[in-house]
Amino acid sequence: TYLDTFYISVFAVNSAGLLSDSGYVSPPLRPDDPTPPEGLQIQVTSPTGGHKFISPGDTVTVTLVHPAEDRETGVKSYLIGMGSTQTRSSLMRFAPVDPSRVRGNSFKFVPNFSTIRDGMNVYFLMRAVNNDGDTSRIFVSPHMRAEKSPPPAAHIRRVSYRDDPKNKRFKGLLDFDFYISNDRQSNTVAVYYRVVQIGAMHHNRVILDWQQIPDFGQGLNNKIAHLPRALTNGSRYILQMKTVNGVGMATVSSRMF
Repeated sequence: TYLDTFYISVFAVNSAGLLSDSGYVSPPLRPDDPTPPEGLQIQVTSPTGGHKFISPGDTVTVTLVHPAEDRETGVKSYLIGMGSTQTRSSLMRFAPVDPSRVRGNSFKFVPNFSTIRDGMNVYFLMRAVNNDGDTSRIFVSPHMRAEKSPPPAAHIRRVSYRDDPKNKRFKGLLDFDFYISNDRQSNTVAVYYRVVQIGAMHHNRVILDWQQIPDFGQGLNNKIAHLPRALTNGSRYILQMKTVNGVGMATVSSRMF
């Protein structure tokens, strides 16, 4: 049984076996903590990919869902590392958590992406240290996928335009086909388009700013867009499309018509 505090007492005994009335009593003593901290649970959140993805430049939030416990001597500090498995800090060696970054049960942490490959599973590893210097076993967050590249561009296959003079609100119809390839890591989660008029001396004019296409799918798609004004006969225009993946990276493609 672990004792929080104990004392050492020394008394004199004579040859008749009688114990002295007074003796030496030590100051309060505490034994070495026989066990390291336990019970740590952590969750890592990325500002771009939530609990699922991380990307270069992210400052993640590490939350101690259940802080480590050490009922004997208490928890003094934490160490954090990164690995491609749950057992080794192969991507970043364990380092002390900066106390100035800790707010309540969470702290900010900037991952080192120099050792991380695109698409790699990344585990955040933590250990707790008690006041006797004993270090706990490794506690692991759920893995996150590294996303280091933007999504594939939308391939615009065909663009056609016609006036729509009978429509009181919209004056033109843009009909276009495009092909979407899925982002292999964090998926292509959003697709946008806009129409730009090519002007003299590169002074282009936005006719219709970015509009989201809510019902796109992987493969070939068709979109009929209503334009707020009729396009000028003889002018040149650009249809631009933007694909966005699960961590907010975007790729823009264009086709002139």
